[in-house]
Amino acid sequence: MEYEFAHLNTVAEKLDWAAERMMRMQADADKTPEIIADYAWLRDDEIEVLTDNLFNSIKDDSGALAQVVERCSDERWPVRIMMCFTKALLEDSGLYRNNQKVREWFDSFRDSDPDPTEP
Repeated sequence: MEYEFAHLNTVAEKLDWAAERMMRMQADADKTPEIIADYAWLRDDEIEVLTDNLFNSIKDDSGALAQVVERCSDERWPVRIMMCFTKALLEDSGLYRNNQKVREWFDSFRDSDPDPTEP
């Protein structure tokens, strides 16, 4: 789904668009009743899909990592986890599409920086 980013030219535009998209996903989750638990919070697979698409659209840009690192401290948790996961993908190609490593990364991130919207 790299096409999501095809209309954007710069890494900054792609990062901004992805952040906006992630916050729309969070807004959708916020509207979902908590009794529908699978959809009332952002799921790892939702974050992973958008991040994979972002990663594939910026991975060949030499300045991408520095721009992503700047956004890893975003005050919005959904953006922060996406940017930190993008950073991890840019730094460790062995993480890409390795389901076990990806799960471990998400578990570790959530342990150190829990999602404030989850119970």
